[in-house]
Amino acid sequence: MNRRLVTILLAVVLALVGAAGVLYYVKGADDRAIAGRQAANVLVAAKAIPAGTAVAQLQSGGFVRADRMPADTIPSDTVGSVQELTGDGVVKTGILAGELIRRSLLGAKGGAGTLAVPSGKVAVTVSLGDAQRVAGYVQPGTKVIVFYYGPELDAKGQHKGDTSRARTLLINVEVLAAGSGSAGTGPSSLVTLAMTQQEAEKLVLATAGGAQGGGLYLGLEGDSANLSPTGTGVTSLTLFS
Repeated sequence: MNRRLVTILLAVVLALVGAAGVLYYVKGADDRAIAGRQAANVLVAAKAIPAGTAVAQLQSGGFVRADRMPADTIPSDTVGSVQELTGDGVVKTGILAGELIRRSLLGAKGGAGTLAVPSGKVAVTVSLGDAQRVAGYVQPGTKVIVFYYGPELDAKGQHKGDTSRARTLLINVEVLAAGSGSAGTGPSSLVTLAMTQQEAEKLVLATAGGAQGGGLYLGLEGDSANLSPTGTGVTSLTLFS
């Protein structure tokens, strides 16, 4: 009986040591990830935050958690601590779980709830599925490239046989907001982008092309990405060239 008890106690000790080792490794990985880079405190949505939620209830409602990230990777208006969540403001647009809490997503109670649109730009919203918005990694503050795919058209705008084409439509487009629609149902989510008038016109026309078999894809832009919106793209005839 004593030998069995010793075996059980030894197993428990080994399990505790193993768990401690895992926690130490995870913490070490986080430290290594920001080693050599200035870190900053940030607030992240611990779960989805509905539009209209009072800012003062974000902490008490368990909506936010503290984290640390490399300072050069976060938007300048990111909220850094719960002490900044004061006043009678509300969340202006739905915030996804894991999304950074930004001041541009918060507004005055009873206000119009409009987004903070950069000067000289307009805000346009499109509905995209998970794959089309990079599996949900498209978040406010990120820059994206917009791809369009659809039937190949001739000079008169008519379908050019059965050929399809995919090409870059826009580059360096800022994401203002990302989240589910007000109904919160279906596989698609809404992404709001900031762009010039001409860019918005292109996006609206490309979105309307979805009824003709076309559609949009977003891609996250990496540092020093060599992007161009003037290429001819790829067709179903040149796909394997």
